[in-house]
Amino acid sequence: MDALLEVPAQLLRFHVLNGASERAFNLGLEGNVPFHMIGTEGRLVSAPIELTRLRLAPGERAELVVDASAAPGDTLRRMSFASEFSNGVYGATFPGMGMGMSMDGYNPNVLNGADFTLLTMAVGAATEDAVTALPDVLDPANENPWVTTDADMTRVITMTPQSMGMNALNGNFLLNGAPFDMEVINYSIPLDNLEIWNIVNNSPIGHPFHIHDVQFHIIDRNGVAPAPEEQGRKDVVFVPAMTSARFMAKFEDFADADTPYMYHCHMLTHEDGGMMGQFVVLPPTGVAGMNSADLPAPFPTPSDATVNVQHLGGHWHVADAMGKLIETGQGPEQQMSLKIVDWKNGLYFYHTEHAADAQRVVVQH
Repeated sequence: MDALLEVPAQLLRFHVLNGASERAFNLGLEGNVPFHMIGTEGRLVSAPIELTRLRLAPGERAELVVDASAAPGDTLRRMSFASEFSNGVYGATFPGMGMGMSMDGYNPNVLNGADFTLLTMAVGAATEDAVTALPDVLDPANENPWVTTDADMTRVITMTPQSMGMNALNGNFLLNGAPFDMEVINYSIPLDNLEIWNIVNNSPIGHPFHIHDVQFHIIDRNGVAPAPEEQGRKDVVFVPAMTSARFMAKFEDFADADTPYMYHCHMLTHEDGGMMGQFVVLPPTGVAGMNSADLPAPFPTPSDATVNVQHLGGHWHVADAMGKLIETGQGPEQQMSLKIVDWKNGLYFYHTEHAADAQRVVVQH
């Protein structure tokens, strides 16, 4: 690999995304130099985690810090140590659990089962405002806030190959025995449900499982607590061949019976081959037939200071156009005034739990 980056001799923060269509990477620094992980897909971890290896499957992201303070004039190399992968990982010497399993076009790739450089860092002088130390505490709120006994539902999703036998890797893969069907809603989930999803991989290759709408905390792998680098909030979990992983998620942001969310394998060929499903989050049953057209419209909108909305009682929340939760609360039926002076310009959606859809609020400072 020829990628070269000139860096200063100090702490270097990287946001790393595995954007490969199928390949997993076993990240590390040449010479087994330690580095720190400070964040998952969802947010910062509770405290820096020292590592020498980090497996990153397609779709997974991580915030990493490399200490280059002792290396001015030297080079550091970020590597993928794929020779350390066991069988059953796309990127290992053998992609399937069985050494005799074939995969069309796989073996000629020289990266499979090999150690190779992803990025060469040429270390120069430190900057004037160099950061040289990590804090001991980052984000304690990233610890799992839920306990399994509080779960409202447990769902099991089983991964299997469509074709059995030694040629299994060359066919499509299924979730719960079926390919994706756009006309089928696989799960209808009540708003605010706290759920355990048990992902069981009964196929001979590992799959990165990804869910839309929510992020989760991994509970365990085959009954064993996850490694520290997997204990933060995530939305992709890699499930190796013939293993299982359980996670917990709370479906608390959006509820719309007509707008489904996806869950799928994040290997592009598997996803495109139908290794997907979809779910909807159902709004609470409340005022029969009530929707935004039946309520007084938010006013004034656009606005730059406050917006008045009609609340029907119970929980309410506001999200931006990207789905990020901005504000939430609960209370009796009343007209409320939302203070929006700190909100950025743009479109927002106000949702009260007794209405079937959301009302639009435009902020313009």
